[in-house]
This record gives sequence, C-alpha cells and structure tokens, in this order.
Amino acid sequence: MSHGERNLAKEIVAKAFERIKLIQLDKYYKAQSDFEREQIICDPLKIFHLAFANVKPVFRLLRHIKSGTIYMVPIAAKPNQAELMAFCWLRDSAKNKPKFVSFWDALARELIDASQNTGKSVRKKLDLHRQCNQNKAYAHFIWTK
Repeated sequence: MSHGERNLAKEIVAKAFERIKLIQLDKYYKAQSDFEREQIICDPLKIFHLAFANVKPVFRLLRHIKSGTIYMVPIAAKPNQAELMAFCWLRDSAKNKPKFVSFWDALARELIDASQNTGKSVRKKLDLHRQCNQNKAYAHFIWTK
C-alpha cells in the first residue's frame, strides 16, 4: 500500500472488505437475539468510515527546542494531517502481525476492532492524546515560533 502501487492497494482493500463482510456475517448468524443482530454492522464501507473516524486524532505533538531542551508541544491537528496519521496507524497496526496471517486479514480485523474503539491503532491515538494532555503546560511555546 505504498510506493505508488495502486492496483495492489485496491486488491488488498477489496480482499479486506470481503473478509470484513464474512466476519460480520458470521457474527450476525451466530447472534442469539434480534437486538444483537441489529447491533452488528455488515457493510464494510460503514465499518471503514467508523474505524477511520475513531482512529483520527484531534491533537499532534510538535518538537520545540528552547535553550537546548526539547519540548513536545501539543497543537491541534489539521484535517489532512489527522487523516494521514490515521491511515498510517491503521496500516502499521495491520503490518505488525504474525507471519502466517495475510495482510488483508489483519487489516480487516484491525478495521473491525477500530470501529468498536479497540485495537492497536485506537490505543495509539489514545496514547498520543494522553501525552498531549501531559504536555499541555508547554502549549504556550507554540507562539514563540
């Protein structure tokens, strides 16, 4: 999904969406009650958009050097930066998988987990926000640039 290989990326995403559909349909048919079945989203595109919205960060950290000390300054992330960070986190969390799991299967499972606010990429976003909260005392350094 990098180095401009568009056809390969399309194929991987199509297989991941197919795998999402199979996983969700399996959950749907195993559900006991109608209420549980209503809670299960079977549309892969809706799951992708929900996962992407859950992973997209609000803040980012910017390095600021002042008198030899490096401060990590929290600033609001622009929409395109937030989207890039979300895509990279989803891709990287799917890449860090066991050898016997295919990439599209790992991507499908990560998208399902992210749509439910769990998973590695959501944890990474929460860690970033926690770090931004810890460094909010340095927010005034952004005005000195």
